[in-house]
Amino acid sequence: MIWMFAIGLAMAAGDPCDDATKANEAAAELAALVQTGKDERAATADKLDKNDAARVKSALKMKDSGLLCKPEDKLHAAFLIQWSMDSETLEIGHNLAKEAMMARVHTAPWLTALTYDRWQVSRGLEQRYASQMVSNKKGVCLYPVKADSTDQERMAYDMPPVTDAYRRVLDANGFTDEPPTYETVYSKELFCDLKAW
Repeated sequence: MIWMFAIGLAMAAGDPCDDATKANEAAAELAALVQTGKDERAATADKLDKNDAARVKSALKMKDSGLLCKPEDKLHAAFLIQWSMDSETLEIGHNLAKEAMMARVHTAPWLTALTYDRWQVSRGLEQRYASQMVSNKKGVCLYPVKADSTDQERMAYDMPPVTDAYRRVLDANGFTDEPPTYETVYSKELFCDLKAW
C-alpha cells in the first residue's frame, strides 16, 4: 500500500523534462556554465577551483533534479563535472558522457575518454587515453598510460595517438629535440606518480 502511494506521488510530480520551460532553462544554464568555465581557463586561474566547485555542484543538482533532459545536457553536465577533484563525482561525469555518446552526440566520445582517464587517475590508477597531465614542482608530468591501451582504441574515441601526449609533455619540459617515445618520457622522469587524490 505504501509503495502505491509513493508511485502515485511520483506520477503526480511528473517528469521535470515534460516542463519545456524548465528543461530549456536548465539546458541554457548548463551551456552558460560550460562557456564560463572555458573562458576562465583562458583568462586566469585565480578563483578557478572555487568556481569549478560551484559549477560541479550546479550540474549535480540539475542531474539529481532530473533536468538533464537531452543528451546534450548530459554532455554539458559531464563537461562541468570533469573539473571535480572527487573520484565518485568524476565517475558520475564519466557515466553521463557515456550516455551522451550512446545517443551519438558529436563530441561525446572524446569527453567519455577524458572523463574515464580523469576518474582513473583520481583513484591512483593508470589512464587509457593519455589525456591527463599536470604541472608539478619539476614541470609538467604525464600520468602513466595502461600498456594494453592502443592508438586504435584512442582513435575510436577521437583521441590522438599516445605519441602526441609524449610530444606534449616533452615539449612542455624543454625536450623538444627528443623522440616522443615511452622510453624517452620515462628516462626524463616525466611520468607523474600514481596516488589517489
